[in-house]
Amino acid sequence: MNEKIISLFLLSALTSILILNTTKAEETKFHNTYSCIEHEGNPTTIVNTPRGVIQFIVWKSEFFSNSDWTPQRRCEEVSQRFQKFYDQGILKIITNGTMNRQPVICVAQNKAGEGLICRQNGLLITLEPTDNPQQVMEDLFDQNRLASGNSPLVRGNQTFVDIDNFLETAPVIESKPPKPTKPVIEINPIPETKPKPPYPTIEQTIPSQLEIKKPPVTDSDSENGTGVECPPLLCD
Repeated sequence: MNEKIISLFLLSALTSILILNTTKAEETKFHNTYSCIEHEGNPTTIVNTPRGVIQFIVWKSEFFSNSDWTPQRRCEEVSQRFQKFYDQGILKIITNGTMNRQPVICVAQNKAGEGLICRQNGLLITLEPTDNPQQVMEDLFDQNRLASGNSPLVRGNQTFVDIDNFLETAPVIESKPPKPTKPVIEINPIPETKPKPPYPTIEQTIPSQLEIKKPPVTDSDSENGTGVECPPLLCD
């Protein structure tokens, strides 16, 4: 009896492990997608994740009002950059820094002795010299709409956002869509080419000797008794 209980327990535990591993494998295969949409009247960068659609950046900041770049244009361009860096596997942390002697928001890397610095070719947004990077990042990520703990973190003069932590805890604006079902393929029956019963008999398909028509007998045939009509020159 005890052996049966132990066996059932082990089987249940193994099944649970397999289900968890399958779920993690599905999430690992999921490819996040960044895009720009209009949400609640504002251009918004969203991320489609295994959890659902997450509001990432709301482009209603007044920091760029003096720029030629409209909020819609920035939304589209920066969303594409986020997708590019995600596809490259380097979109882990974003921070503020300096590139080409200009203040920027960029994809960060941790460099020994220097801490977080901008990756080369990791530019996301170029700021104005008078902009406050901390205020810009807080305004872009619209922290009032996000769950607690998702606002950008500040260390000294540097502000940064942990992307993975952000996407794991931020509320979703649209639930994960249901998995598509496999289409049902209908197979049409092959039309029959064989004749249906009753099948014709041999007598019906092969005419009898009585039905075979003989060629007509001409007068010359009957006179000569040959049964063959000869040419006029040969038959006197």
